[in-house]
Amino acid sequence: MGQDMCRLFAFLGTGPERLDAYLTGPAPSLRALSGAHTDGWGIARFDGGRPYVTKMERAAQDDPVFAKCVEGDRAEALIAHIRRASVGGVSHENTHPFHYGPWAFAHNGTIPGAEAARENLLAGIPLEVRNNVKGTTDSELAFHRILGILEERYDTVDVPVAPALRAVGKVFRDFRREHEGSAEELAMNFLLAREEGFIATRLNRSLYARFGEGEFGAFTMLASEPMGLGADGWWEIPEGHLVCVTQPGRLEIMGIP
Repeated sequence: MGQDMCRLFAFLGTGPERLDAYLTGPAPSLRALSGAHTDGWGIARFDGGRPYVTKMERAAQDDPVFAKCVEGDRAEALIAHIRRASVGGVSHENTHPFHYGPWAFAHNGTIPGAEAARENLLAGIPLEVRNNVKGTTDSELAFHRILGILEERYDTVDVPVAPALRAVGKVFRDFRREHEGSAEELAMNFLLAREEGFIATRLNRSLYARFGEGEFGAFTMLASEPMGLGADGWWEIPEGHLVCVTQPGRLEIMGIP
């Protein structure tokens, strides 16, 4: 399995749990890990059915904005990302998470060939969705391909988490098929989230889940590696599978639909 390019974190809880141990605490936390992932950080919180994204094209460990943003932070729904760039330069536009409508998206991995096929990939996305593409990463292209499928199938991207599973699965399968015969490694840990839950895929990058009871009730977390005060309670998502979380304290693992 290839070397991780970025780190992901997702949380869905019954109430606003404190997330310091995972975001800013001692290793392993996102801030502690950002010494090896210096090309940007981003956090999406959700409120009123939409994501509110804060991101910077700097290392989280060196950025006072990151510390101020997450110190004492509480959230019911949140995703976070620290970046080590592969496709696309270091810039605000290329920093994850990306967002559109009710959705936010982050990616750990690389999609070989996406950069060369950029114009063809964009041409297959409905214009209204395509116009939201701001950067030059393979990750943002993958996100907008998912959104484009939702727009074409439902005339809106504002659909519940469960119907979005098939769109995620189709993009995952399409890139896998397009990559057949290539000697370059394809890695697709996608994380697609909205306020009510999230979907994640695992391919050639590590991915772990944890769920339990917190101060305000049930929670489910997802991360590129066990985080917090210890590795207890984390377990590995099987390679080549998809995770769907629509309720705190639970998750569903399945093959790619």
